[in-house]
Amino acid sequence: MVRGRGSWRIISAETRRSFSSIMGDEKKREAIAAPLLLLKKMFVGETADSGLFDDVICGMAFLEKGIFLKEELRDFEVLFVSKILYHLGYWEAHASDRELFSGDSWSIDAFASMRPLRRELVARINQAISAAHL
Repeated sequence: MVRGRGSWRIISAETRRSFSSIMGDEKKREAIAAPLLLLKKMFVGETADSGLFDDVICGMAFLEKGIFLKEELRDFEVLFVSKILYHLGYWEAHASDRELFSGDSWSIDAFASMRPLRRELVARINQAISAAHL
C-alpha cells in the first residue's frame, strides 16, 4: 500500500484467499471484526510487515477451517489481538506468553494452554490499547 494524495492505494497485490466461509458465519465474522478494526486503527507506515500479515493470514485460515465453541472463539480473539499488538510493538512480552509468539500457536491445544492466562492477557491487551491512546 502506498499513500496517494487523498487515499491509500494497493500496489503489487495478489489474491491469496478470500475467506468467504468466515464472512458467511456470523460468529466467526464477529470473532475477527474487532481485531481487524484494531489493526486498521493501529497500523501506520507504508512498509510491509510480513510477520504481522502472515500471522493474520494464518489466524484467519485456522478460523476458516474449524468448527469452534463460543469459548474457543474467545480464545481465538484474545490470541489474534495479542499477536497484532506484538507485531506492532505494543505488546510487552513476558516469559509466560513466549509460546504465543513462537511456533504454531494456531491450534486448539494452544488455546487450551492459553486459557488459564486469558484474564491476564485481556488485562495486558487493554493496557496496550490504553497506552496507544485508542
